[in-house]
Amino acid sequence: MRCVVHTSVGSDVFNENFHKKFVRNIQEWFNVDHEVTVWIRTDLRLFRDCSSSPCGYLEVFGFEKLADEAYTRKLHKQISQFISKETSVPEER
Repeated sequence: MRCVVHTSVGSDVFNENFHKKFVRNIQEWFNVDHEVTVWIRTDLRLFRDCSSSPCGYLEVFGFEKLADEAYTRKLHKQISQFISKETSVPEER
């Protein structure tokens, strides 16, 4: 499974420890026990999202459950909360 998180947060706030925690959380949120590859695209101007969310949008490959829009919104919220907590970037209101 591959996951790409597109974020407006600067690359300077992410470190190796954050990435390891984030991969563990993705495995937990998706309830998978196999390898998950996570890419974090940083410093983006996210006009598409039109919000102040630290997690602008998410792409996941190899996971069928994301066809469920409510599940996707819930996951987006969890990722935004995690990034806000770990980086001190305020979450959107």
